[in-house]
This record gives sequence, C-alpha cells and structure tokens, in this order.
Amino acid sequence: MSFRHIEGKLWEIRIGPHRVFYVLLRDEEMIPLHAYRKQSQKAPTRHLAVARRRMLEVLQ
Repeated sequence: MSFRHIEGKLWEIRIGPHRVFYVLLRDEEMIPLHAYRKQSQKAPTRHLAVARRRMLEVLQ
C-alpha cells in the first residue's frame, strides 16, 4: 500500500492494481471520492475527473 499526493487536497491510495482517490479534511478526516482498478500505466482522465468533481462537492 502506498499514498501519493495528486494536487491540492486530492490524494491517492495504491493497493496493488486498485486505486482510491480521497480528500483529507481537518483532523486527518479522510473522505473517499472514487475507486477503480488500474489497467494501464496512467490513470484514465475520466477517473481523475470524477475524483476532482466529487472533491469540489465535498469541499463546498
């Protein structure tokens, strides 16, 4: 398992071929936004777009 900062408050957890985008809020509160199974080198832009859109909803 590893963690990677994507941008702003958006992070990614890597567990084997699985990826979970999440946002960190105050007091280390973690909100999962989107999960998928990775099948190529780069994260498909549609998965990242879903995570970004949901992050904006959560942060409002």
